[in-house]
This record gives sequence, C-alpha cells and structure tokens, in this order.
Amino acid sequence: MNVINNPLLIEQLAASYALGTLRGGARRRFEQLARANAPVRAAALIWQGRLASVAELQPQAAPSPAVWKRIENLLHAEKQIQAMKAARAPVLAAPGGWWASL
Repeated sequence: MNVINNPLLIEQLAASYALGTLRGGARRRFEQLARANAPVRAAALIWQGRLASVAELQPQAAPSPAVWKRIENLLHAEKQIQAMKAARAPVLAAPGGWWASL
C-alpha cells in the first residue's frame, strides 16, 4: 500500500506517532517516511502541536524514586563497562595479542 496516496492513513499514523503509540519498526518506518516526504512531516508536526496543549494542562509530577534508582544503576553499569574495557585494552594491545597473554 502506498501511504503517500492515502491521506487518512497519513493522519492516523501521524496521530499515533505524536501520541507515542506507534512503536518499534512502524515508528522507524514512519520517521523515515517523514524525512523523505514533506506532507507526512507536516502531518506529524500538526499532530504534535495539537497534543502539546494537552500536555500543558497536566500538573507537574515528580518521578518516582524507582526511576531515579534505575538511572543510577544504568550510569553505574556504564562506568563498569568502561572500566572493564580499559582493563582489557592493554592485554589486547600487547605484542602477540591476547594469545600471547595466555
């Protein structure tokens, strides 16, 4: 099906994209389509503008402590990965490579 020739489908996809309900491969395909086609990009921007006013009406809410804990854990894991890569680098760069280090 040619999405470009179906304005109703473009509107539905743009609305789903703006709401955040378009996920995975469908979202990536829509983004690629929007980059290549101005009408699709315009529809997405219009829907994002329509929904932006709804977000403004919502009261601000602080994230739960679980969210902050997960962010901390992800940052800590990233630091550990970098430290492990740094520790392995000299062994892999040694003359003869990792085989010689055995």
